[in-house]
Amino acid sequence: MRSRVFPKTINALFALVCFVLLRSSPPTQSALASAPTPMQGHAQDEVAKACPVTKPPAQPFIPPQPYWRDHNPDQFWYGTESLWTLLGIPSTWHIKDSDGAKLTYWHRGFDWRKDKPELAVVAKRLDREAPIVAAGPANAVFVTTDKPAMMTGIDIPSSGCWEITAQYRGDSLSFVASVQ
Repeated sequence: MRSRVFPKTINALFALVCFVLLRSSPPTQSALASAPTPMQGHAQDEVAKACPVTKPPAQPFIPPQPYWRDHNPDQFWYGTESLWTLLGIPSTWHIKDSDGAKLTYWHRGFDWRKDKPELAVVAKRLDREAPIVAAGPANAVFVTTDKPAMMTGIDIPSSGCWEITAQYRGDSLSFVASVQ
């Protein structure tokens, strides 16, 4: 009987120590922003598995005519007729040092000659506390047709689970990506 009680006691004590360590005061936001700790191997895989990345919807979104509709088999259109983007399958981004991600959005009726691409994009970390990251100014771009899109760059500072939200003229679009 003694051999069963001892391992249970050790396990309970270990769980208590882990709980206390996890409940200790979190690092400040400035510490998180200035010193991201890169995850490697198993820890990175666990974050990717736990992150509720945006997947292709059951009913695929198809951009309205006359906008570009083609995509690679490892991509899918995501959004509404007011604001949409093209996402990868799975929604996993791989960051290197200071490389930022390029984000392209389409808005029905956007005219690069008359409209400013006042697209606002922010990233919010979901799996732990971190400062919100804002994308740079957007520019009008022509991807494959004469219908322009809006492109901006965003520099995600650390690995983790991030929600990206874009807003343009009252329309909003959010998706979740695992950044590794």
